[in-house]
Amino acid sequence: MPVHSENVHFQLPPESGPSFDLVVSSLGSAAQTFEISLTAIPQPRALNSLLPIHPEFAGRFPQTTLPVRHNHLAPETPHVHEGPVEVPSTRRFYLHVTEKRLEDPQGYAAIEGHLVQEGRAVRVYLDSSQTVQDLAPGLINFIVNVLDAEIIPQSRELLGDLVDIDGDGKLAVLVTPWLGKLRGGQVSIKGCVRSGDFQRRVEVPFGSAADILYLNSELVPGPSLKTVLAHEYTHAVCFSQRFGRDAGVLPVEDDWLNEAIAHVAENLHGSDWSNLEDRINAFRRAPARSPLVVTDYYRAGLWRDAGCRGATYLFLRYCVDQCGPTLLPALIQNPETGCRNLERATGLPFSELFRHWTISLTREAMPLQTAGGQPALSRIEWDHGSGPCVFALRGTATAFIRVKRSAIGPLTLRLCGARDSQLQVTVVSAAASAEESAEPATPARATVALQKSGQ
Repeated sequence: MPVHSENVHFQLPPESGPSFDLVVSSLGSAAQTFEISLTAIPQPRALNSLLPIHPEFAGRFPQTTLPVRHNHLAPETPHVHEGPVEVPSTRRFYLHVTEKRLEDPQGYAAIEGHLVQEGRAVRVYLDSSQTVQDLAPGLINFIVNVLDAEIIPQSRELLGDLVDIDGDGKLAVLVTPWLGKLRGGQVSIKGCVRSGDFQRRVEVPFGSAADILYLNSELVPGPSLKTVLAHEYTHAVCFSQRFGRDAGVLPVEDDWLNEAIAHVAENLHGSDWSNLEDRINAFRRAPARSPLVVTDYYRAGLWRDAGCRGATYLFLRYCVDQCGPTLLPALIQNPETGCRNLERATGLPFSELFRHWTISLTREAMPLQTAGGQPALSRIEWDHGSGPCVFALRGTATAFIRVKRSAIGPLTLRLCGARDSQLQVTVVSAAASAEESAEPATPARATVALQKSGQ
């Protein structure tokens, strides 16, 4: 149920220990930042009781660990278009390169690409402003070989086939310097895939009516490039399956879930952490400022925001660890989007998935073997006797508060936030076992009062 009050009161018994973690999340809009205050008060007449919960989904899903694939050829051979296909030696593609609105055709560049190499399932085009000699040695060969031998066959096994949007039988890859000078030269990216390219009825320059992946011509062969290819090819599969099937076009997936699927796929392909480590670290340093559910990153001013992207990966990685890797193709093929897509695929409310994920974070239950290690999860240290604790919290973000008792005995707390913040609160004993997590709930009904959102 939605939260019906801006103020929540709950009491912690003495046995909760000298310190405990308070996990305060907002299920409100990611476009808003809410001021939240936490105060120790004398016991009021009405209290929210504590309802014990279990932080995992034992019995609902098979407990799995995420399988990691290593470099090998899948047993299947790549699907190649049957019959001869006449392919022009040059093609024109369109890319949004300025700071103009996405709806403004003046913000797009028409890029001529000439065919430089072809593999079993991929054709690589090079921006006509460059020659192969301008690129890092072996770059084109690396792109073709890794896609043909590793990424494409493994992705078919994990997610399903790429739908051939333009009917030429192969994925197109455009290598271009434009990715190094986007938004008027202010932004450089390694690779991208545009959803508009996979929608056959989208007119130029808003789409190229092709299954195409864009790569920066400054890239060099190596593990980092393989990670980029795994990420971007996953986007291509997602877009092609949602927009290119004969059964009908599915809605555009929310940006946050689209990116989450691509980031988790990096793990499934045995890729390195070069595309994830900084984003995970940014989230861990500022979780309260890193919203999860952002429908459109570009329009929200959060395009490529590191903390947001770290949140998306960690959240979906947790869900896949609980549900198994078959969750990914289910999300790609569902007719729903965003939170409703997750609810349909898992059979659980988004608010419940979100709560259990935050519990796993506060317990450091997601060890990830990143190259440089991870910074400690940022927590607010608060002694309840020192006065109110006031903090800012974005919608669909979480603040982790380590509360220290300054006296022995029951402790009554008041948590205040705007009604639109849709607060979700979980109390976790710092020394308790996983089964001893607890959440505030309405005493009149044995249901959670601070859990549900309108999503």
